[in-house]
Amino acid sequence: MIGRYPINFDYGGKRDLSYAIGNSFHDSIARMISIHASHFVRIEKNVGYNIYGNAIMLESGSEINNIIKENLIILVR
Repeated sequence: MIGRYPINFDYGGKRDLSYAIGNSFHDSIARMISIHASHFVRIEKNVGYNIYGNAIMLESGSEINNIIKENLIILVR
């Protein structure tokens, strides 16, 4: 099954050149950003409005050294 997230960093290992910066998400029924088993990803200056589910999610809890900062998320259901 294909992932259902607008942006999904999935089983990437060390991803020190990967990022999601300056995106806009609205009326998403499938979250915003998911990080799963990926490390050193930068998530910055994104805006989310009216998001169902988790907005920014670390999936397994094993993810390390990711930077998540300066994001604005309004109305998560």
